[in-house]
Amino acid sequence: MRKSAKAVTQIGLEMLSHSDHSASLESLLYLDDNFLPPQMPDATLELGSDNMIDISPRFPYKPMFTFVLFILEGSVHARINLTDYSVGPGDVLLCQSGIIVDVLKITPDIKTGVIAFDQDALLGGNTDESFLILQRRVIRPSIFHLEEQQMGMLQSIYQMTRGILKMDDFMYPRDAAGGLMRILTAALAQWTQNRRDNLESSSKKRRENLFIRFLHDVQAYCATERRIGFYSSRFNMTPKYFAKQINEISGRHASDWIRDHVILEAKAMLRTGNYSVGEVSDALHFPNSSFFGKYFKASVGVSPRQYMTQEK
Repeated sequence: MRKSAKAVTQIGLEMLSHSDHSASLESLLYLDDNFLPPQMPDATLELGSDNMIDISPRFPYKPMFTFVLFILEGSVHARINLTDYSVGPGDVLLCQSGIIVDVLKITPDIKTGVIAFDQDALLGGNTDESFLILQRRVIRPSIFHLEEQQMGMLQSIYQMTRGILKMDDFMYPRDAAGGLMRILTAALAQWTQNRRDNLESSSKKRRENLFIRFLHDVQAYCATERRIGFYSSRFNMTPKYFAKQINEISGRHASDWIRDHVILEAKAMLRTGNYSVGEVSDALHFPNSSFFGKYFKASVGVSPRQYMTQEK
């Protein structure tokens, strides 16, 4: 009997490791200096031939929170959604919930900070223009460089937030954290500002917000749900009207976006070499390996087994 496998592991804020240089608020907010991914050792790591330390997880994982990773010294190389990213001093990596991480390397002199938070819990219902602009801008992972003064402001927000979380007698940490995250998102929107955002019509903004929420849902549920009806029901829309809205704002059918994320998860699992084709098929809730193979080949052009061979 074939052993069962789970889809890409989802990581919540409560699963992040804690140390004397981290701070957290329940499962809503997490801050850390020299941040390492969950379940990664922070000592006795070996330097590779590329002069970087490999802290790659054995299996890909999916952080279910928004995070801002800023680099003060050294550099980080990461593979996110199967795309390689490199960030160095003064750079910021901004990612929304639901991205897939499968490779991480750091230089020995790394000095970083991370602010990770549950966006829905701390900023749910936020209609600030800066927040909505930022939402539209970071559908995919975003990297940008900060000037010295801007990095100083980001560090100040970090230190103020960390200080409040470290105060045992502070009575309203959630209120304060929500306010500071609003300041953070306003600053991030300012630093990535694009004038054309201010010229968009309110109707287009509403549709774009629907599209962003749809992508968040797809990232969270694509391993188990590929029906447009499932996603449209979360917006109280008919599948036909919902699909029309997604197509008009993105230029692509909703089913295409769902398929892309299913294939992304399948690729992330297959390329590790730790899953068989059957296990990936089971994890993504296909009726059988044959159906999964046809679905995969129609999108990628090769069978899952051929893809595994190519990636070795």
